[in-house]
Amino acid sequence: MQDHITYFKSRSADVIKNGYLDERSAGLYRDLYLHQSEEHARYAALERLPAIRREHLPLTGNPGIILNDATIEALAAGARPLAALVSKHHPGLLLDELAGAMADDVGALREIMESFFSMDNDTISTLALRYKTGTEEYVFMLSNILRPFMVALREKTGETTAPSESERLCPFCGYYPDMSILGGGEDGGRFLQCALCEHRWPYKRIACTICGTEDASRLEYLSSEKDRRYRIDVCDKCGGYIKTVQLERKEDPDAWDLAVENILTARLDSAAIQKGFRRP
Repeated sequence: MQDHITYFKSRSADVIKNGYLDERSAGLYRDLYLHQSEEHARYAALERLPAIRREHLPLTGNPGIILNDATIEALAAGARPLAALVSKHHPGLLLDELAGAMADDVGALREIMESFFSMDNDTISTLALRYKTGTEEYVFMLSNILRPFMVALREKTGETTAPSESERLCPFCGYYPDMSILGGGEDGGRFLQCALCEHRWPYKRIACTICGTEDASRLEYLSSEKDRRYRIDVCDKCGGYIKTVQLERKEDPDAWDLAVENILTARLDSAAIQKGFRRP
């Protein structure tokens, strides 16, 4: 797992100064990245992490393989600490019932986790309502409980798939990408990064990351007025978008922490949504 807390501290001061991130949100993410680092170490030390083989991938299609007894126990232990961390910064959020169900009820935890892996919005909305929280808060809780676990699992598994430039979803876990990076390094290619397990994989330079169309007449990008290294790639065919970091030729793509950049560039999401584009 990348050192998110150090990267965030190095970049957040300028973002706050420019008015793109408020102090309360910055405090939340400082605590969250520290918490995720500790959770990642806890998961990496598990002796019974699921053994993943190529035929199991992507993992969203095989949640039963991920959710063995040891995993369930470990995930349950992380529910209440994360809810307490979020409530510390946003005391108005109602997370107690969701965290309690995840911590105390094995059956409920399996159902909740399977709803997330299914990426079924109707089921997610139904369960969020059951546990008296909003859909966004429900997804936030699950993704941030699962992220350090999924990163530890990917790191233990190693390379199990051949690189492909046509995969719009993560070839390891099957979840959505949250950002892309273009240029830099030796090949100057385009890569997507998974919002869940933080895997980075190659993708076509000219293609929508949502619907896959390669019709250049339906694809365009919106540049950031403040910093030209950021842009929003949009698709007129499906109405989707993804944020992209553009690098200079000699820049190192690995020096960029896209998980943190996704948070620091929330203003670009607002700009895309105002123009009618959306993410999955």
